[in-house]
Amino acid sequence: MIFEYNFFPVNDEQKSLLSPYVFGGFGGLLVNTPQMTIENDFRRDAGGNAIAPNNSSDFTTTASYTSSGKKLTMAIPFGIGLKYKFNYNWALFGEFMFRPTFSDSIDYSVIDTKNVKETFNKDIVVSGTTKSLLQESPYKEIAEARAAEILKNRQIGNINSKDWVNTVSLGLSYSFGRPPCYCEQ
Repeated sequence: MIFEYNFFPVNDEQKSLLSPYVFGGFGGLLVNTPQMTIENDFRRDAGGNAIAPNNSSDFTTTASYTSSGKKLTMAIPFGIGLKYKFNYNWALFGEFMFRPTFSDSIDYSVIDTKNVKETFNKDIVVSGTTKSLLQESPYKEIAEARAAEILKNRQIGNINSKDWVNTVSLGLSYSFGRPPCYCEQ
């Protein structure tokens, strides 16, 4: 919802008129959020078979990204513009709009930990369980450290401030309804 204030009575006049204006309001944005899958897997031989690790870091960790998640965030749009009314109902306008948001993931600079999925290949399991060998110590600690490093290296921009969405618009608007009559009665 946006409220607009025209410095000249552009909406009350039936003739052509030029007016600067300011506006502000509040609203919401539905944005895609980055999703990450961190896959921990065994090294493979030439035949594609899993090789048991020789030491605690003898396995692979890879990250893949998707943007299938959705997130609703609030925004506070405000800005300035210039409106030229050239007919009763028609006007051309140009404006600069700024929208500070309450999110830091609109530009994909930060991934929330709830949007990170970690998988472990189960080609080699711990005896007597269905858990992957990589989910046991010391492999699990190495996998967690690698995941933390991937997330840390992925953060870009200033992670201490929220994102802004800015736009420059040119447009044509039509006002419905009949203009008021300022006739003497």
